[in-house]
Amino acid sequence: MNKEESLALYEKGVEAWNAWANEMLAKKAELEENKQWQIDANGKGINEVTREWINNSNVNFSNPNHIFDKKVDFSDFIFPYSVNFREVTFSGEAWFNNAKFNGDTKFDSAKFNDATRFIGAEFNGLTRFIGAEFNDSVRFNDASFSGT
Repeated sequence: MNKEESLALYEKGVEAWNAWANEMLAKKAELEENKQWQIDANGKGINEVTREWINNSNVNFSNPNHIFDKKVDFSDFIFPYSVNFREVTFSGEAWFNNAKFNGDTKFDSAKFNDATRFIGAEFNGLTRFIGAEFNDSVRFNDASFSGT
């Protein structure tokens, strides 16, 4: 999804978001079951159906950079594949408690200007915070990282 689509779905709340995410994960499971899920060593789709699924399941809040000007709450959100928060500014509190990131997650050069929480978050792919700036407290209590 592009930035506008990602923001629009976020505004609908966690139930709508997770309904979409679970639908995407079910489609991926179906592709795997039918031996149609094909990716290369870099996670890029080899065939058209895999590329289409990846394109439809990626989440992007960057390009161009976005500013969340109030508190954001991604607690309990499921991200079915890659998510990009690169160079995003979080002006208010940013909560990602118990969020599940199922692919690459990029917070490179993101700015967190208020309290930030990743309590119980699950990161299952490449996770990057290169150059991220935390200007208030940040907590990763009980967060798990199973990727790089």
